[in-house]
Amino acid sequence: MDQQPPMDTEAGTNTYAARAEAWARDMAQRPAIQTEAGMAAEIAALRGAGLLCLPARDAGFHFALLEALSWIGFGNLAVGRLMEGHLNALLLVSRFGTVQQYESARELAGDGKLFGVWNTGEAEPVRLLLQDDTLQMRGRKTFGSGAALVQRPIVTADLAGKGWQMTLVPMESASLVIDRDSWHPVGMEASFSFDIDFTGTLLVQKDLIGQANAFYQEPAFSGGAVRFAAVHAGGARRLLHDFTLWLKVRNRAADPHQAMRLSRCVQLVQGMQLWVHHAARCSATYFDCNDAESAALMVHAADMMRTVVERDTAEVMRLVTVGVGAHGLLEPNSFGPVLRDLTMYLRQPAPDRIAMRIAESHLRDDSMSTPFV
Repeated sequence: MDQQPPMDTEAGTNTYAARAEAWARDMAQRPAIQTEAGMAAEIAALRGAGLLCLPARDAGFHFALLEALSWIGFGNLAVGRLMEGHLNALLLVSRFGTVQQYESARELAGDGKLFGVWNTGEAEPVRLLLQDDTLQMRGRKTFGSGAALVQRPIVTADLAGKGWQMTLVPMESASLVIDRDSWHPVGMEASFSFDIDFTGTLLVQKDLIGQANAFYQEPAFSGGAVRFAAVHAGGARRLLHDFTLWLKVRNRAADPHQAMRLSRCVQLVQGMQLWVHHAARCSATYFDCNDAESAALMVHAADMMRTVVERDTAEVMRLVTVGVGAHGLLEPNSFGPVLRDLTMYLRQPAPDRIAMRIAESHLRDDSMSTPFV
C-alpha cells in the first residue's frame, strides 16, 4: 500500500527521491539489463524501496515524483521508461477513475504489480465493440513498453460513437498475442516494447477509466511530458558522472581540452536539473487545475522543458563521445549502453509541432515564458 513518510520539498530531505537515488547508484554498478527476468528483478527492487506507489500527496509531491524519475533514469533508462509509464498510469487512475478504482490500483501497485500506458497504435486503431453486455477489444498496439511484465496497462481504444476511452486491462485474463519480433531497436532494448494484439479480450464497465476522451485532457496529456524529460535528464547526468570518473581514473582531468568538455557538460546537466525543479514547481501550481489559462501555462512549461532537455542531452552525448573516444565505447564501459538508450529514448513524438507551439504561445503571450523561481 502507498504508505510513505512525510517529505520536505528540498532534495536533501525528500525520502521518496532519496530512495530512488539509492537504487540508482546501486543499479549503476550492475551490468546492463539483458533479459525480462533481469528487468523483473529491478522492478521488484523498486517495489522493495517503496517506489511503485506514488509519493505522498503533500506539498512536495511533484518535486518527489520528478526528482525520483530523474534518478531512476540515471540508474537505467529502460527502467525509467517503464517506471514513468507505471506512475503515469497511477496518476491517470487517480485523476479520472473512481475512488474504488484508485484504491484497487494503489493496492495492486503496493503488491508489486506493474502498470503502464499504451497509447500508440497502427493506422487501424484498437476498438471497443459492445457484445452481449460486455466490451470486446479488437486491434493492435505498438511500442507497448514492458509488454510481458506489465500486469495492468491503460490501453486507449476507440469506443464507437463516443471517442477514445481509457481501459485498464487485467492482463492475466486477457486474450492477447505479444509479438516479440516487433522490437529490434537501436537502444532501449530492455524496455521490451513489443506490439500487442488485443483482439478477443473482453472487458466490463469497471475496466473503463474516466469518460471518453479524458486521456487527452489538458494539462495532464501534454504537461505529462515533464516526466519522460526528467528521465532523459537523469540519463544525461549519468553520462556526466561516468565521464568524470573516466577522466579521473585515466589522469586526464587536467587536459585543457577534456576540462573544457567536462565544464560544458556540467553546465548543461545543471541546467537540465534546474528545468526538472522548475517543472516540479509549475506542476504544483498548474497540473491539477482545469481552467484554460493554467492548462496553457503547464503545457508551455512542459514543451519548453522537453525541448531543452532533448537538445542539451544530445550535446552532452556528443561531448562525452568525443571525450572518451573509441576506447571508452568498448565494453565493459557503460558509455555505449547509455548512449544507445538515449539515442532511442530521446525520439519523442512531434518535436517540430512542439517547437511551433512554443513559438505560437510566446507570440500570443510573452509572459508565458515564466522565469525560474
